[in-house]
Amino acid sequence: MLGARATMAQRAEQIVGRAAEIGSFEEALDEVARRRPGALELVGEPGIGKTRLLTELGAAADRRGMLVLPKMSRRHRGRDPIGGRGS
Repeated sequence: MLGARATMAQRAEQIVGRAAEIGSFEEALDEVARRRPGALELVGEPGIGKTRLLTELGAAADRRGMLVLPKMSRRHRGRDPIGGRGS
């Protein structure tokens, strides 16, 4: 796992100001590798980089040999079609 963690740390340097989020991703992937269930919630205003962060998380998981199933949702009448909170 050290190699995957080092790679993710290197990528974090390319994503300015997101060290805390990348650290949370690393911890979550470590827990998944230990077969412990969990969840991450990534919320925020449009345009702040949520998709970019999720892309990095997916790439890091893929590098660790984890199955990645990407899913994007679009709001419909103020509601998230996959069960999230609407604004």
